[in-house]
Amino acid sequence: MQVHTEDHGRVRIVSIVVSAIDASNAGELYARVTEETKGWRRVIVDLSQAGAIDGDGLAALCECWRSARNRGIQLTLCGLPARCRLAARLLRLGELMALFEDRIEAMHAHGLSLPVAELPQLALS
Repeated sequence: MQVHTEDHGRVRIVSIVVSAIDASNAGELYARVTEETKGWRRVIVDLSQAGAIDGDGLAALCECWRSARNRGIQLTLCGLPARCRLAARLLRLGELMALFEDRIEAMHAHGLSLPVAELPQLALS
């Protein structure tokens, strides 16, 4: 599992790069996210580079959210894989925490915008 961080003013983005989040690495995910959120009040966890996320992975993400909330941190998720988004909807996780389709939506919700270099390229004809 690789974890990358980007700081945008008062918001930290934590990107998770891993083939799957499951029982074998859910504890590591929790520990790494907890460590990377220390000292921040608003954090976006970007899962767009995570492969599959099973029930243990979802449980770990819920624990990350609960721990962050208890420390006064607003933690939001973005980029959940399609199958995981369906499970999150069925479990009504959107009522518990903020879930966004992608990084652009999450950043916008935090009052941020992407640097011009990161905006999707528009085809001009």
